[in-house]
Amino acid sequence: MKDLRIAAVTCPAPLGRKAENVERMRRWTILAVQRGADLICFPEMSLTGYTTRREIQNIAEPIPGPLAGQVAELAAAEGIIVLAGMAERDAEGRVHV
Repeated sequence: MKDLRIAAVTCPAPLGRKAENVERMRRWTILAVQRGADLICFPEMSLTGYTTRREIQNIAEPIPGPLAGQVAELAAAEGIIVLAGMAERDAEGRVHV
């Protein structure tokens, strides 16, 4: 059985600043890979930012979708498993946080 090295990240995830949050995730992921991690875990809703207010309605995205796709591409490019959360909009328009 192969050992599994896990990186855990605590970082800010400003609400609605998805491109900035993905870029921060990219930097941490590259660093984790350089240090031998097989899996990296980010905080809850680290992609969209966290809130329980109505503004999350405008920030949520579908899965699969553009934001989730960026994370999948990052994981594939770096050869690492990425655990990250986001506010999800389902096919009926409901938001899940």
